[in-house]
Amino acid sequence: MARKSAGDRAKRQALDKGLKAMFRAVEQRPVPDRILSVAEQLDEGAADPAKKAG
Repeated sequence: MARKSAGDRAKRQALDKGLKAMFRAVEQRPVPDRILSVAEQLDEGAADPAKKAG
C-alpha cells in the first residue's frame, strides 16, 4: 500500500469539511408538507405488518 502524504490528508480533510457543511445546509432547509406526509405514512406502514403477523 502507498503511504498517505500530508497533502492527501489535507485534501481528505478539506473534502470532509466541505461535505459536512453541504449536508448541514441541506438538513436546515424546510421540508415540504407533502414530503413529510409521505414519510409519516411510510413510517406508519412499517409498524402495521408486525401487528398483523402477531
